[in-house]
Amino acid sequence: HMASRTFGAVKALCACVFYMVIGPSLILNNKFILKDLEFPFPMFVSCLGLITTSFVSHSLVRFKFVTLQHREVVTKEFYAKRIVPVGA
Repeated sequence: HMASRTFGAVKALCACVFYMVIGPSLILNNKFILKDLEFPFPMFVSCLGLITTSFVSHSLVRFKFVTLQHREVVTKEFYAKRIVPVGA
């Protein structure tokens, strides 16, 4: 019981550290692309980030690196009615 709790805490800490490193790194990378390389399409850079995130997330679930806890709840109808409108 204590070992699983410790493992959960370490996992959460690693996720936080990963988030705190990757987020600013992506911001600096995007700034470099837009300013230093003078890339004139900021919406394309933003869209490419979203597409990449979607692809990686889908791949992690598809190839079972990540298991969804509530997979049966998120049906196509649920997704269309509750998730798509938030992104639109």
